[in-house]
Amino acid sequence: MLEARDRVGGRVWSHRFADGQWCERGAEFVDGNHTEVLALARELGLEITQRSNELDARATLVDAGGRAVPMHLHATLGPDWERWERAVAALQPDQAHDGRTLADLLHSLGLSVMARVVIGRDIRTEYMLPPEEVSQRFAAHIGGHQTAVERERHRVVGGNDQLAHGLAERVGGRVRLGTAVASIDATLGRVTLADGEVLEAEHIVSTLPLPVLSRPSPSVRYAHRLCACCAHMPHVLMVVEWLLDPHGPVSLSPSEWDVCARVVHVPPVVFYAFWRAHAPVGSLLSPV
Repeated sequence: MLEARDRVGGRVWSHRFADGQWCERGAEFVDGNHTEVLALARELGLEITQRSNELDARATLVDAGGRAVPMHLHATLGPDWERWERAVAALQPDQAHDGRTLADLLHSLGLSVMARVVIGRDIRTEYMLPPEEVSQRFAAHIGGHQTAVERERHRVVGGNDQLAHGLAERVGGRVRLGTAVASIDATLGRVTLADGEVLEAEHIVSTLPLPVLSRPSPSVRYAHRLCACCAHMPHVLMVVEWLLDPHGPVSLSPSEWDVCARVVHVPPVVFYAFWRAHAPVGSLLSPV
């Protein structure tokens, strides 16, 4: 397992203060329907907090030009957010919505400037892409596997990065810190490190954000729409079955399916569940 930084966790990064308090410098919440993450927390004996699923407009701050302003002071923001959620819930995962983006949907609703800013930030956080690059069909797929009232419900007491540290402890010395990846050849199953070392494996698992994945591995750009759908599904067996089924909803050639089978883009915790259940032969490489 390869990690470019000198720590595990990637975008899950907790900071501890001298007085015992902590904050999240990266991923802040665990959704209530992220069943594998919550199951892992229980296995590791970690305490999980739970917050209300109702939005408190007075306690929620909005970054307005570098100033933190209570949400309720923007009178239109609450109603506009509700309109947006209703519009997204009405999307269908069909061909008609494939050529339209979330930016198109935002524009059609005629929302306030502040609402468009806040919703745009939420889209970037959820998908790691701007609204112009997220299709309405993809958003409908994601929404079909989420429950709105379960969003951002939990944190790990003491820091969310304890999940990553718990996983790292289980694989011991197989985690290589400070090991940057220069390129990935999905067809050959080959990973070239920044120092020139070359590794080969039957399976390569990348936990890079989708927009970044095409940089070290241009050969898997066409698999992004497939892998993006898989990465957000809550049940790992569904992820793997959809990914490896050549008759699935995404039309790819046999050679493209072979590459998809080699480069599987799923969250680390989701892949861990699959690995534990099926133990495929080969090395697990995580070029983060």
